[in-house]
Amino acid sequence: MRRMETMQQAPAPARPPPAPSVASSVPSGPTATLSVQASLELFRTNGHRFSGRGIQWSAKRWETVQRERIVCLPENCLPADVVATLMGLLTSDAQRAMSGATPTTVDDFFSQLNQCFTAPWYHRQVSNVLESGAFFRGVEDNQRAVVAIRVLESLPPIDNSAVMVARAISLADENLFAQMNLIADEATMSCIRTWIALYQRRVNVRTALRQSRNETRQNTSNSSNAASTSATRPKGPAA
Repeated sequence: MRRMETMQQAPAPARPPPAPSVASSVPSGPTATLSVQASLELFRTNGHRFSGRGIQWSAKRWETVQRERIVCLPENCLPADVVATLMGLLTSDAQRAMSGATPTTVDDFFSQLNQCFTAPWYHRQVSNVLESGAFFRGVEDNQRAVVAIRVLESLPPIDNSAVMVARAISLADENLFAQMNLIADEATMSCIRTWIALYQRRVNVRTALRQSRNETRQNTSNSSNAASTSATRPKGPAA
């Protein structure tokens, strides 16, 4: 309100300023090109790389994150330039897999990438790492929570690997839960606790079944031994 009153009390200028033309209000020339180039370079330097190795990124999860960032790019970015920038974020196996690809649009790029690194491929990666016991191997302590949540977000909630990841988290120290509480919402933490409980229940069921089978085998073995002993025992003289 004060600003409006001040503007109303200010003396009118002797000559009104010329109205800006439409042409002068639209960035053009080297300045506009530099703005787009700078945005793409910032996108590239601050972006997560995708190697097609390990379990930190599934292709689908990486796509989701990149699409969220693409929305923030200037509207006058050419699709070919965005695709070229995305190609620059690929390393290792992913770079080799896409070396012969010629996507012309962002949708085409992600379609081809997901064909190279499918969801079943990623699930196998996670399973192999979990079976080897190397889920957090090579991951810095302050990054373990980020990696764990990133992997869980890449897996379907009902997938067996998600349960196994939760188990790996439960075997870590308590500091990991504290870190995850800082960056994950309560729904995610609730799922993790549920998966841990599900894994423990599965272990209990398997243990009970194993014990039951062992008892059955033992009883069968005892019965066989008793029958064998009875059959080999010498008979007494006939009356």
